[in-house]
Amino acid sequence: MTTPMRPHAARSLVRTALSTLLLASAALAAASCGESSDTVLLRPNGDVLAAERHADVRENVTGDAMIFGESASFEGEAGGSVLAFGRDVEVQGRVDGSVRSAGATVTVGADVGRNVTLAGATVVLGSGTHVAGNAYVAGGEVRVDGIVDGDLYLGADEAVLDGVVGGDVRVEAHTLRLGPEARIEGELRYRLATAGLYLAEPRAR
Repeated sequence: MTTPMRPHAARSLVRTALSTLLLASAALAAASCGESSDTVLLRPNGDVLAAERHADVRENVTGDAMIFGESASFEGEAGGSVLAFGRDVEVQGRVDGSVRSAGATVTVGADVGRNVTLAGATVVLGSGTHVAGNAYVAGGEVRVDGIVDGDLYLGADEAVLDGVVGGDVRVEAHTLRLGPEARIEGELRYRLATAGLYLAEPRAR
């Protein structure tokens, strides 16, 4: 049975997205200041911190990977979490911890051991994504094609769900479209802003 999403859930999602975007703006300003494009690369206690105009980490990291730049990407294996902030963000490979990213464009195609928290103008959880925990996603255009074992919390102007969610789905969006591959094992609750009303339809199987 589908039931309406409570307004405070949407407000909480927006607050999370705004906080993440503020962190991203500060990181991008720090990485892009001046004309230099020299890489700042630190490796404290198994972690990796990379700051560059085009920060690209393609290696295995025993701890956390923290990546900041006009573009920020990770491809490898991380024993901890990945934090990536920039205008264009991409996370691939395997992450044993969580992924937290924000940018104009955010694309994730990784195997994630815990949760993902993403915010951006365009956000894509690709078909190669497998999230063992929950997914918290906010953006202008959001597309979820991958697998989320836990719950999916989604706030967007335009939302497309064409993946598999093992838990509940909570959506607040201007428009919502369920693709042919969409499957929701839990409860679907959503509110569409265009109608100004709570709407419901049978969950996808």
